[in-house]
Amino acid sequence: MTEKQWIDLIAGDAQKAANLYGYLPSVLIAQTCQETGYGRTDLSQEGIYNTVGMKKELLNSTWKSMYWLGDTYTKKTPEWYGGKKAYITDVFRVYPSYFDGLADYCQFMHDARYSVGGEFKYRDLLGETDPWTLIEGVRSRGYCTDPNYSTAIMKIIKKHNLTQYDGGEKFMKYTIKDITSENTAPRSRDGYSIDWIVVHYLGVPNADNPYLYGGGYGGHYYVSRAGEIYKAVDPREGVVWHCGGGLQGSGGHAYYGICKNFNSIGIECGVCADTSSHDLSGDSDLWYFTTETQDACAWLVSQLMEEYDIALDHVIRHYDVTGKICPNPYVLNNKRNTSWTWDEFKLRVASYHLNGGASFEPTELTPEQRVVATGQRHSVNYTGHVIDCDGVYGKESRKNAIRCLQRAANVDWNAGLSVDGVIGAKTRKAFEGHFIKRGECQDMVTAVEIIMYMRGRNPNGVEVPGVFGAGLAKALGTEYITGAEILKLVD
Repeated sequence: MTEKQWIDLIAGDAQKAANLYGYLPSVLIAQTCQETGYGRTDLSQEGIYNTVGMKKELLNSTWKSMYWLGDTYTKKTPEWYGGKKAYITDVFRVYPSYFDGLADYCQFMHDARYSVGGEFKYRDLLGETDPWTLIEGVRSRGYCTDPNYSTAIMKIIKKHNLTQYDGGEKFMKYTIKDITSENTAPRSRDGYSIDWIVVHYLGVPNADNPYLYGGGYGGHYYVSRAGEIYKAVDPREGVVWHCGGGLQGSGGHAYYGICKNFNSIGIECGVCADTSSHDLSGDSDLWYFTTETQDACAWLVSQLMEEYDIALDHVIRHYDVTGKICPNPYVLNNKRNTSWTWDEFKLRVASYHLNGGASFEPTELTPEQRVVATGQRHSVNYTGHVIDCDGVYGKESRKNAIRCLQRAANVDWNAGLSVDGVIGAKTRKAFEGHFIKRGECQDMVTAVEIIMYMRGRNPNGVEVPGVFGAGLAKALGTEYITGAEILKLVD
């Protein structure tokens, strides 16, 4: 692998992880280059995914990792004592993916303290925009013992112009234009608390309309294509009809009957489309969001989360309630033009929430629950159907596991199944005569890898399409599994 190939491989995950916690992407990418020799060390290989030298014991009593599942790898490593290089045997962390390893490092920078209940060790460095100040602060506080570490990192940044990955990701602050006086009084919430935030798109291409409230329908907030934010109705004042109804088999969607008009806030976003027609269908792949719209909406969501004490997993799409393809760019997730995916949008929300809003404290999970939660997150990414990633394999997790299998069957076998999370006669028939085995690469392998995580067995990574390797074989206990046996994994 060349130096450029390594940077191209790792840069995307490094940007996501760094921006989630306010770390500089250029520095994080350079650290992976220095620590792994541009992807040549054993720690950086698939199945280990440790690219910044995260050891098993890292102030563990002062912070709890969201990303490390407890697996380890022992090897010899160089350390510097009194300016002299020596080799010791040490234990390093093993991760499910490159992103998990990088995010674990960034969370460590955010959460680790000098002692239990004491001062944060690195947190004040987050948000630093000068690469030298950041990496020298990290080095001098003990993350690495090499006295020349910061100089080496800066040479890599300069050689590959890595500061290009820092551009456009500085946190912005927005103002909200209050136009509530121009609307009539909305309907009362009748004692309901505000527990959900629902993101929509306006559904009119290449046009804006912040004056949403009419006849009780619309949204509490509107975000324009230029990133301007309008408050049409004060959420505390009452209800706007925005996420009800029974569209497209809504009874099969995760939050139908749970998230309602009475207990939610609606945000409408202006949208663009690669067409001059205003009669564009809702499921067309021509819709896209501007970066300005997405970033402003992410900031707005983070502020509402803080104001109303709403958790990140209660930020959902209209699609997750009713099945309507809304907001289209975040349901199709096709990244047309400047559109992000839904996962990328929520990462941006989390970035604002962590660095500009209330503290973000995840629920503490056991190592076994973190394995399950990893599978739950992968199932959301693969199906586009939101479930709670709480580390408990319950009814909704089982349904999403089945959706993974149905989607994979449609991709690999043209099965034509409804991705509804129900094993009916048609789904069972579709799996007859099929199998997957060691060495194969297909989406059904992806689905089975996800299910292994969800059932608490670590297959050492998920790919799309998946490759049936040693990790999955170990988790399954076999190198060959029939379609009927695959269905039994979720029965």
